[in-house]
Amino acid sequence: MLQGQKKKNLRSSEWKASVVPEKDAPKEAEEKKADNEVETLRQNLRPLTNTVVYTPSRKKKLEVVPILRYLDEKLEKYARPSDVVSYVDLVRNKMRTKMVASTATAKQRSVAEDQLGELEAKLLELEERNRQLAEQTNKALTEKVKRCLRYFVIWQIETQKWLKLRDLERQVTAMITCSVGGQRQLARK
Repeated sequence: MLQGQKKKNLRSSEWKASVVPEKDAPKEAEEKKADNEVETLRQNLRPLTNTVVYTPSRKKKLEVVPILRYLDEKLEKYARPSDVVSYVDLVRNKMRTKMVASTATAKQRSVAEDQLGELEAKLLELEERNRQLAEQTNKALTEKVKRCLRYFVIWQIETQKWLKLRDLERQVTAMITCSVGGQRQLARK
């Protein structure tokens, strides 16, 4: 069959589909239906020439090149000229950006962790110093309160003694006054 077409000097793009025996009719009908759908879709997208290639086994194959051309045209139509960059470049740039950001973040984190360690050590030192000063202050205040209480008690005792002494002095003065007055009366009689 292939030799017969070579004899007629037909190119593969000019080959025609032959009649298929009845046992393969459903398969052939499905293939034709699928091919018609592909052809219709391709024609709706863009009128392409030579988009179907016939192989020696009489099956159609889609050409990839026209589809790529179509996609390139759509890319040019919808993408701004400055945005036309290959996907690989976009991914590469994104990965580079992530790497730079992650290294910068890692450096910042290590610096922050170092500072945190230093500040925690300083905080512990200051808390210990604060505790010591609080203890010293408590001791000093306790001593002052005790001393003040002692002086207050001594002052109260002295005040009581002074009041008692004053009271006794009044009583003595009254007794002396009474006894002097009594002696005068006795002396007059």
